[in-house]
Amino acid sequence: LCHQIWNAVYEVWYEPNSVIYHKGGITSSKIPTGAITYHSYKNRLQTYLKNFETKTLWKVMPQHLILCLLVAAGYALRGQIQLSHAVMCALWFTISHIRDIVVARNMTQHTIRRVPDSSYLPLVTSHVRISYYYHLFTTALAGYKD
Repeated sequence: LCHQIWNAVYEVWYEPNSVIYHKGGITSSKIPTGAITYHSYKNRLQTYLKNFETKTLWKVMPQHLILCLLVAAGYALRGQIQLSHAVMCALWFTISHIRDIVVARNMTQHTIRRVPDSSYLPLVTSHVRISYYYHLFTTALAGYKD
Protein backbone atom coordinates (compact mmCIF):
# COMPACT_ATOMS: atom_id res chain seq x y z
CA LEU A 1 0.00 0.00 0.00
CA CYS A 2 2.80 2.42 0.88
CA HIS A 3 4.49 1.84 -2.48
CA GLN A 4 1.31 2.74 -4.33
CA ILE A 5 0.73 5.79 -2.15
CA TRP A 6 4.27 7.02 -2.82
CA ASN A 7 3.99 6.24 -6.54
CA ALA A 8 0.80 8.30 -6.70
CA VAL A 9 2.58 11.30 -5.08
CA TYR A 10 0.79 11.09 -1.76
CA GLU A 11 2.47 10.95 1.59
CA VAL A 12 2.69 8.21 4.18
CA TRP A 13 2.75 9.58 7.69
CA TYR A 14 4.00 8.08 10.90
CA GLU A 15 2.26 9.00 14.15
CA PRO A 16 4.64 8.23 17.02
CA ASN A 17 1.96 8.71 19.67
CA SER A 18 -0.50 6.26 18.16
CA VAL A 19 -1.48 3.21 20.17
CA ILE A 20 -2.38 -0.13 18.63
CA TYR A 21 -3.91 -2.87 20.71
CA HIS A 22 -2.89 -6.24 19.35
CA LYS A 23 -3.95 -9.41 21.02
CA GLY A 24 -0.59 -11.20 20.94
CA GLY A 25 -0.59 -12.91 17.56
CA ILE A 26 -3.99 -14.57 17.95
CA THR A 27 -4.45 -14.96 14.19
CA SER A 28 -0.88 -15.99 13.37
CA SER A 29 -0.80 -18.48 16.24
CA LYS A 30 -3.48 -20.47 14.39
CA ILE A 31 -1.55 -20.50 11.11
CA PRO A 32 1.36 -22.91 10.54
CA THR A 33 4.77 -21.23 10.46
CA GLY A 34 5.36 -22.51 6.94
CA ALA A 35 2.24 -20.73 5.69
CA ILE A 36 3.33 -17.46 7.29
CA THR A 37 6.80 -17.79 5.73
CA TYR A 38 5.32 -18.67 2.33
CA HIS A 39 2.99 -15.67 2.23
CA SER A 40 5.68 -13.33 3.55
CA TYR A 41 8.09 -14.19 0.73
CA LYS A 42 5.38 -14.45 -1.95
CA ASN A 43 3.88 -11.07 -1.07
CA ARG A 44 7.26 -9.34 -0.90
CA LEU A 45 8.22 -10.65 -4.34
CA GLN A 46 4.92 -9.56 -5.85
CA THR A 47 5.11 -6.15 -4.20
CA TYR A 48 8.56 -5.51 -5.66
CA LEU A 49 7.58 -6.74 -9.12
CA LYS A 50 4.38 -4.73 -9.19
CA ASN A 51 5.55 -1.44 -7.73
CA PHE A 52 9.21 -0.84 -8.56
CA GLU A 53 10.37 0.77 -11.78
CA THR A 54 12.28 -1.51 -14.14
CA LYS A 55 15.56 0.20 -13.23
CA THR A 56 14.98 -0.46 -9.54
CA LEU A 57 13.93 -4.06 -10.20
CA TRP A 58 17.25 -4.74 -11.95
CA LYS A 59 19.04 -3.60 -8.79
CA VAL A 60 16.79 -5.18 -6.15
CA MET A 61 15.56 -8.49 -7.56
CA PRO A 62 18.87 -10.31 -8.13
CA GLN A 63 19.92 -9.55 -4.55
CA HIS A 64 16.53 -10.50 -3.18
CA LEU A 65 16.41 -13.77 -5.12
CA ILE A 66 19.88 -14.73 -3.89
CA LEU A 67 18.81 -13.88 -0.35
CA CYS A 68 15.70 -16.06 -0.72
CA LEU A 69 17.81 -18.98 -1.91
CA LEU A 70 20.31 -18.52 0.93
CA VAL A 71 17.53 -18.39 3.50
CA ALA A 72 15.92 -21.51 2.02
CA ALA A 73 19.31 -23.27 2.12
CA GLY A 74 19.83 -22.14 5.72
CA TYR A 75 16.47 -23.55 6.74
CA ALA A 76 17.21 -26.83 4.93
CA LEU A 77 20.64 -27.18 6.53
CA ARG A 78 19.05 -26.57 9.91
CA GLY A 79 16.52 -29.31 9.26
CA GLN A 80 13.55 -26.97 8.91
CA ILE A 81 12.45 -28.43 5.62
CA GLN A 82 8.94 -27.00 5.92
CA LEU A 83 10.29 -23.43 6.06
CA SER A 84 12.79 -24.07 3.26
CA HIS A 85 9.97 -25.52 1.17
CA ALA A 86 7.78 -22.48 1.95
CA VAL A 87 10.40 -20.05 0.59
CA MET A 88 10.91 -22.16 -2.55
CA CYS A 89 7.13 -22.45 -3.06
CA ALA A 90 6.85 -18.65 -2.85
CA LEU A 91 9.48 -18.35 -5.58
CA TRP A 92 7.70 -20.95 -7.69
CA PHE A 93 4.30 -19.29 -7.21
CA THR A 94 5.75 -15.99 -8.38
CA ILE A 95 7.30 -17.57 -11.47
CA SER A 96 4.18 -19.55 -12.32
CA HIS A 97 1.90 -16.51 -11.92
CA ILE A 98 4.17 -14.01 -13.68
CA ARG A 99 1.52 -13.17 -16.32
CA ASP A 100 -0.97 -12.06 -13.65
CA ILE A 101 1.76 -10.13 -11.86
CA VAL A 102 2.74 -8.38 -15.12
CA VAL A 103 -0.91 -7.36 -15.69
CA ALA A 104 -1.03 -5.89 -12.17
CA ARG A 105 2.37 -4.27 -12.74
CA ASN A 106 1.24 -2.62 -15.98
CA MET A 107 -1.83 -1.22 -14.26
CA THR A 108 0.26 0.12 -11.39
CA GLN A 109 2.98 1.56 -13.60
CA HIS A 110 0.60 3.19 -16.09
CA THR A 111 -2.30 4.36 -13.94
CA ILE A 112 -0.91 4.95 -10.45
CA ARG A 113 2.75 5.89 -10.88
CA ARG A 114 3.40 9.61 -11.07
CA VAL A 115 6.98 9.81 -9.75
CA PRO A 116 10.20 7.81 -10.09
CA ASP A 117 11.32 5.50 -7.30
CA SER A 118 14.25 7.84 -6.69
CA SER A 119 11.84 10.46 -5.34
CA TYR A 120 10.89 8.39 -2.29
CA LEU A 121 13.13 5.32 -1.91
CA PRO A 122 16.06 7.25 -0.38
CA LEU A 123 13.68 8.40 2.35
CA VAL A 124 12.56 4.89 3.32
CA THR A 125 15.59 2.68 2.64
CA SER A 126 19.14 2.41 3.83
CA HIS A 127 22.22 0.73 2.45
CA VAL A 128 22.80 -2.55 4.20
CA ARG A 129 26.31 -3.88 4.67
CA ILE A 130 27.11 -7.41 3.54
CA SER A 131 27.60 -8.33 7.22
CA TYR A 132 23.83 -8.00 7.68
CA TYR A 133 23.21 -10.76 5.13
CA TYR A 134 25.93 -12.90 6.69
CA HIS A 135 24.25 -12.46 10.07
CA LEU A 136 20.85 -13.28 8.57
CA PHE A 137 22.14 -16.51 7.01
CA THR A 138 24.11 -17.67 10.06
CA THR A 139 21.13 -16.85 12.27
CA ALA A 140 18.94 -19.06 10.10
CA LEU A 141 21.53 -21.84 10.41
CA ALA A 142 21.82 -21.47 14.18
CA GLY A 143 18.08 -21.33 14.79
CA TYR A 144 18.34 -18.06 16.69
CA LYS A 145 15.15 -15.99 16.91
CA ASP A 146 15.19 -12.27 17.71
